[in-house]
Amino acid sequence: MDGVDFLRRLMPQYPIPVLMVSALTQKGKRITLGALEAGAVDFVTKPGVDIARGLNAMLAMRNTRARTIAQDEVSSVVFGMPKVAYERGGAERLMPLDFIADYLIEILVEREKT
Repeated sequence: MDGVDFLRRLMPQYPIPVLMVSALTQKGKRITLGALEAGAVDFVTKPGVDIARGLNAMLAMRNTRARTIAQDEVSSVVFGMPKVAYERGGAERLMPLDFIADYLIEILVEREKT
């Protein structure tokens, strides 16, 4: 399941603001537009070499109690940013890409119960 498929699955049940962060925004205009059509409210290009800037953004999100999950090494093409984000506390956990969407939906289901 990719990010666009995840949004299509998520939005009918849990219409929440989703910010797309992807390296594909520079080259994958079709994917970016698909994510916006599926319900993403905006997109940000993932920092390429500026890992510190991306990490600061993730830490700021964590300080507001946002949930942050980074892609694990096995399923990543490049593991630099996810590794640093996890090691420095910007990401709460690492997961295979195919499991992230289901995990986020589990979080939303649990929030509904409380």
